[in-house]
Amino acid sequence: MSYKDKSRLTKFTECPSISNSIIKIWVLLEGSLSAVKLKADLSKTKDLDDFKYILKREFKKLENIGLQNILFLDNNNTPIPPDTLLQSLAENTMDIKPLIIRYLISDSNIIINFKFLHNTGECKIPYSSGAWYLLQKEVKKKFKNNNYLKNANIIFLINNNSNDKVNLIENEFHLMTLLKETKSNKSNERILNLKVKIKGKKAFENWKFKEVTHEIYNNEYTNVDAMPKFLIENLPELSLPIEEEEIKYFITNLKNKAFAFHNCIHTNKATVHEYVSIFITIAVKHIRKYKDSTTKLKMESELNGTRGYGNVDYEIKIQNVPILINEVKKQDMEKGVAQNLIQIYTAGEKLLGKRKRDEPVNLFGIVTMGDIWRFIYLSGTLQNPIAKITEEIRCNCFGNDYQEAKKVVLYIAQLLQAQADMLKNNNNYEERNNKHIKKIGSD
Repeated sequence: MSYKDKSRLTKFTECPSISNSIIKIWVLLEGSLSAVKLKADLSKTKDLDDFKYILKREFKKLENIGLQNILFLDNNNTPIPPDTLLQSLAENTMDIKPLIIRYLISDSNIIINFKFLHNTGECKIPYSSGAWYLLQKEVKKKFKNNNYLKNANIIFLINNNSNDKVNLIENEFHLMTLLKETKSNKSNERILNLKVKIKGKKAFENWKFKEVTHEIYNNEYTNVDAMPKFLIENLPELSLPIEEEEIKYFITNLKNKAFAFHNCIHTNKATVHEYVSIFITIAVKHIRKYKDSTTKLKMESELNGTRGYGNVDYEIKIQNVPILINEVKKQDMEKGVAQNLIQIYTAGEKLLGKRKRDEPVNLFGIVTMGDIWRFIYLSGTLQNPIAKITEEIRCNCFGNDYQEAKKVVLYIAQLLQAQADMLKNNNNYEERNNKHIKKIGSD
């Protein structure tokens, strides 16, 4: 039964005598550290609208607040009508479930422009004691279809343009302090530009190489070349070689792409993608056709783990186990490796579950600029992950010599084959295979 329903029932069934007309009710002035217990005389103060006068006497912050600018909320931030009788509230409030008092601080509005990953939004909220709650509510409403923000603890970043200092907005106090320091414009608006973050996590693109190797992989590598080496050339040769016709088709595609782009590859990430897709497609096609029919290529897949979240450029799944591929722009190889390292780790969490941190994991990743490739191998456990990386493997995507490009295609196919063989030798192979067959049957 709601407060209003109970108050109506009380209105018809109760007539407090002088002896029991004094009630006590727990209230929390929004933004305060703890609730307090106030007394009210039901013979003089019947409902919440009357109770506002007591609040204005008890709380200095409310002295100059108009009665119409005081709002009552329950413990779930649901508004309570001002004609609700106090008797019913007194019976249902306690120190851990108080009556919440929200109030207007200023008649200026707050305009907030916010960004999460590559998505943007805007909201307009009143400058009230509930600004922190309302801001979080608006962000989740705007990005309601975003899986990363569901049940997430949202915080914000603001860039202070005067000194380039980045301030973290983690709670009510931080936001209120920022609003107090923000001047209103001519339209009586306080404008904030915020980046949306998830507490305890970072977007893949925000991880730096030294951070991920130290915090996730428990090592102090100074740079990518200091990592242990992954000798990809030692992988078993393909059980069935890629057909010569497929190789010719691959080279023709590269030549056509190079001609269309005037032999440019590093113009931007989208251009890199045009070349990379040619390499990936032929390798996936071969493995799906001759090794494992579950092999599937996906783009812009979402990943969400305990430490990182974001999209992966390419995801190749074999028996539902991913191989992650990240495209990077020129001179961003170290950043791309950092992203791929946290992406592979996150994929391991998703695959094994957060509780199985001591089980062995074997996953692969690829970082590429189109004409420069690096392959990553993750082994060990999630508690003690071990990452190895190849040297830079260069290949020509235009001209007359495509030997290195063909070698890269073979490496990708050999890596996919190795992943398929690991799964086949795994004790859970049959179980995974049955799940996949059932899934196909249900489509």
